[in-house]
Parts: sequence; C-alpha cells; structure tokens
Amino acid sequence: MSKPSILLERLHELAQHESRQRLVWGFACWLLAMVAATLFVLEIDWFIDLWYDTPELLRWAMRLALLGLGGWLGYQWIVRPQQQGLQPEELAVWVEKQDPAFGHRLISALQLNDERYNQSGMSPDLIAALTTDAEASAKAQSFLPLLSNQRYQRSAYLFGFVLLLGVIFVLIHTSTASVLVSRLLGSDEAIPRSVQLISNAAALYPQGEPVQLEFTATSSTLSPLGEGVVEVVPEGQAAEKYPLVAVTTDSQINRYVATIPASSKPFTYRAWLYDGRLRTPGQVTLVPRPVISSWEAALLLPSYAGLRPDQKAYELPQPKGDLKPVPSSSTRLQVSTPTPIVSATAELLGPIVPDIASRLSFPIGPVTNGYLLDAQRLQGWTPLSAGPLFVLQRVPLNVQADGLGANAIVKLPPNVAAYRIIVTDQHGLTNRPIPRRAITFHSDELPQVTLLPERFAESTDPADEIDLEGMPIPQGKSLRIGYLVKDDLALDRVNLRYRINEGEWQSLPLTEVNTPGVLDVRTGALEKSKSKEQVAFYAVPPADAQTQLGRSLGGGRFDFQTRTLPRLKLGDIFEYCIEAYDRHDDKLRPPGRSVVRRKTVVNDAQFVEWLVNTVQQENRLRQVERQQRKVFEPK
Repeated sequence: MSKPSILLERLHELAQHESRQRLVWGFACWLLAMVAATLFVLEIDWFIDLWYDTPELLRWAMRLALLGLGGWLGYQWIVRPQQQGLQPEELAVWVEKQDPAFGHRLISALQLNDERYNQSGMSPDLIAALTTDAEASAKAQSFLPLLSNQRYQRSAYLFGFVLLLGVIFVLIHTSTASVLVSRLLGSDEAIPRSVQLISNAAALYPQGEPVQLEFTATSSTLSPLGEGVVEVVPEGQAAEKYPLVAVTTDSQINRYVATIPASSKPFTYRAWLYDGRLRTPGQVTLVPRPVISSWEAALLLPSYAGLRPDQKAYELPQPKGDLKPVPSSSTRLQVSTPTPIVSATAELLGPIVPDIASRLSFPIGPVTNGYLLDAQRLQGWTPLSAGPLFVLQRVPLNVQADGLGANAIVKLPPNVAAYRIIVTDQHGLTNRPIPRRAITFHSDELPQVTLLPERFAESTDPADEIDLEGMPIPQGKSLRIGYLVKDDLALDRVNLRYRINEGEWQSLPLTEVNTPGVLDVRTGALEKSKSKEQVAFYAVPPADAQTQLGRSLGGGRFDFQTRTLPRLKLGDIFEYCIEAYDRHDDKLRPPGRSVVRRKTVVNDAQFVEWLVNTVQQENRLRQVERQQRKVFEPK
C-alpha cells in the first residue's frame, strides 16, 4: 500500500509554518508577562527603598519568583506547544474545513492508507483511485495560503507593547532604571534619588536636654523641598516621629533640623525628605554633663599684709565663692567633680567699657578703671545682674591626676567684676548652667581708731561706772588714754598725736607690747593687766599663724605724763588723738585717726570741783532713771 507522499509533504510543510506561528506567539506572550513581572518587581524595590533598605531576603525571593515564573510560563507557552504539534489527520481536517472543495478526500486518503485503520471490505482499486485523486489535489494547490498570519500580527502588537512598557519605565526612572536592573541582578548599589539627605548630627549629646538633629539636603531640581519627618526609636520604647523643617534654603543645598525633646535613653533615628532618606540609621548616645560638686575660693592677700611662716601669702576663705578682694589680690580656686574631667577654665568677666575707656583721655584727664566702675555702680550696675559682662581673660586650671577636680591661683585684674568656672569632660561636654560668682573690689580701708570713754573703772568693775567724759587735766598729773583700733587687714604701728594751744602737732610713737594676753575691749589693756600697768599698743595675734593673718584688732591703755611738757601751764588747752598705720606698700598712705579730744589744764581744787559736780549730776540722772523704771514696770 503506497503512501500519499505529496499530501504528507504538503501537510508537513503546513505543520512547520503553524509551529513557527505558535512559537512566535508563545514567545511574545512569555516576553510580555516577564517584562510586566520584572517591572512590577523593580517598582516594589523602588517603593520599599523610599522608606527602608529593601531586605536582602525579599530581593532574593523576587529573583527566584521571576525565575520560577519565567520557567513555568516558558514551558507552558513555548516548549509544550512545540511538543504537542498537530498530527497529519488534524491538519487534513483543518484544511478541509478551510477549503470545502477538498471534501473529505484528504482525510480519507490518509486513513485508508494507514494500517492503524481497518480497510476490510474496501476495494484496493477504490483506495488507490481515492489516493491518486487526493495526491492530484494536493499537488495542484498549496495549503500555506490557508494559514492566516493573524498570530504574527498579534505577536507584533505584543512586542510593541513590551517596548512601550520599557520606554515608559525608563522615562519614569530615567536615572534609576539601570540601577534597579543591576540591583535585580544582585548589585547592592543605592538607588539614586532627586534628594540626597546627609546627617550632620553628632553621635553624643547631653542627657536631659533637647537634641537638635541637623541634616543637609542636596537637590539640583527641587526647591523648596517642603517638610520631612524624622523617626526616633528610644531604647526599649516605641517609635516617635518629629517634623524635619528647613532652617536655611538656597538653590541646591538646604539645611534641615529636627528638635527631639529631652530624654535620658539613647535612641536611633531615620529621616525622610521628599523622595530622599537617610541611608544609614543614626545613633545618638546620651551622657550626663559634668557638674561641679564643690566650689572653694580663697583670697590670697597681698604680700605687704604679711606672709605665713612658710613665706606664702595668707588666705581668706570666701563663702559661696563670691570674692571681695582688695587691689593686688589673687584668688585660689578649687573645684571638685563627681565624674572625671579633662579640662577646666576660669573665665574672668567684666564690663568692656572700662577696659576701653581707661585708654582714652578726656578734658579732665585720663579716666581710670576704678572711676568708671564706681560710676556704673552708682547707676545701679551690679556684677551678677545688670551686666552685660564680657570675657576679659581665660585662665586654665590644673586638673588632678584622677580627673575629679582642678585648681589654680588666679591674679585678679582691677576691672574684673565676676568669674565662672567651665569644666569639660572626655566627650567635650561642659557644665550647664554655668554659675557666676561676684567679684567686688573694695579699697584697703584706713584703720578705725576709737578713743575709749574716760572712767575710773577697771576691767572688773560694772559697765555702768560713772562716765568722766571731758575730764580736765590736773597740772603736773598724768592723762590716762585708752583706745581700740581695727583694720580690715593687718595693723602696723600706732602714734600718739598731740598739740598745745593749737600749736604744731607732735607725734609720739607708742611701743608695741608683745606679752601674750587677751585684749579687754572696755579698757584697751590686757584682761590681766594691773591698774597702773602700761600697755601702749597691743595687736591681737592670730590663733594659728599658719592660716590666720591676725593683727586686725588692737588697742592700748597708758598714762601720758604731762609733766614732761615744760610748756604746759594752767589754763592751756591740750589736744590729742591716736593715729594708726596699717601694713601697706604705699609709703605715702595716710594713717587712720581717732577724734580729737580737748583737755583744759587745771589745778587740784578746780579738778575736785569738776569731779564733784559731775558725780552729783550723774547721781541725779540715775535717780530719775530708777523712778522711770518703776512707773513702766508691770505690777
């Protein structure tokens, strides 16, 4: 039985063309699906990267999903249709449907010449004639014109649509398309954005204070960028969001800040602005500022006031750190801190005006610092309130080896009005707030000399003994003089100054008594002094010569022998006072003086008469006082 070779050849040719159409159509559908899926994956990566780094696990999952989808669709739409090509019988039926003129000759010729089909009862001649007729029809006409090119057209449309998707994606992501594709292939390159956000914030801030995070945003196309957001995640707490606002803006560079409320816990932060974000989360550590736990200040007195046995200056503790120095003083500062510090500085503050004006000349002459300072104080200016004060000098303090304290000796310029101490720790943080201490200069006052009341009483007698103020001098008799003298620093020497009948003043140096004892402030002598014992001048020594200057209080009680004055006669006026010098480097410094007492020289009878009248008057006054007390005392 002969095969219909021409028919089979025609059908095979038709099968090849149909397979190619099916391949092109399947590939077009596969390509469209894969491009759409790839673009979808790239958009997911782009969108997630707006907020956070796309997780590597998700990126691998998307890659594997694309590979799996491509393989499955390739098998379903490309490989499988090629494996399931049309059989000759199916093609013959399809041709007969497309061209009814063939009738059923094609399929009949194939089946009657196929051993798989039963030809029993069929005439061989009839089969041969039918086969010859079918072969003639197949030879006379090609089946290819019956095959439509519609799938080629649809495939072309799909290829065009895929191209359009690609163009749209590139237009949308002009600068990011290649990066997105490379990231899909495994690259870790960052997706470029129109806004680049960089953190300028420090990694360490003081605890318990608001934190201001600063950022720099760079953009070549957008201005202004609007407002962003900062997400803060405190340790062990939920995330909080704060606005990111612009503080300076120009065409390309913008500075943004976000203010975070005071906290005691460290936190991480992220920031977003337009399509830009902070690539790496920031970390902020909060540490306490250094504090000054103790503050000690002492004045170092000028050397002219005296030196300790070890030849060092005497120190006067200054309560609460406020200083009240005299000119040419220095101060010793000592601070302690509970945590280690790396540096400490004392800033001397003062008004800038005196510092400048002291170099100027006015018609009345140069204006000194002291004059201008006094003028400001008269107008109500004070060192700690009215200001303004400026830093005149910065003096570094010596930090202890353990870093828990610092000290220094600071010389005080004349125009300083206050000072403060700034300590810095290893993180560069300084103490806040920085307290100020006042520096109030006062001049070294002259000694204050007081003449004690004239009495007959000794130190053991009652305090209300008869007052003999104004008592005259009996001719040829002695004059008892008692006095007290005080100084803000240290006394040096004392003189008796006198004159007769308004003549020239004479000075008599009073010899200092170094006998140990306790000064009686009622008499000016020592407590254990006898009635006639002479104490011309006694300066109270310090209780501890190592730490105390002493000699700020002194006194004396002595009998001035008027008979040594040959010119003194009855009726003369004798005037005297006590003058005291303090220790000072100014050799022309005047002394402090008491009031001047005037005495009249009388004979014995006149002295007794004055004394009797004084005692009687004193007794009458005391009697009246006692009567008044009885009236006002309760019954």
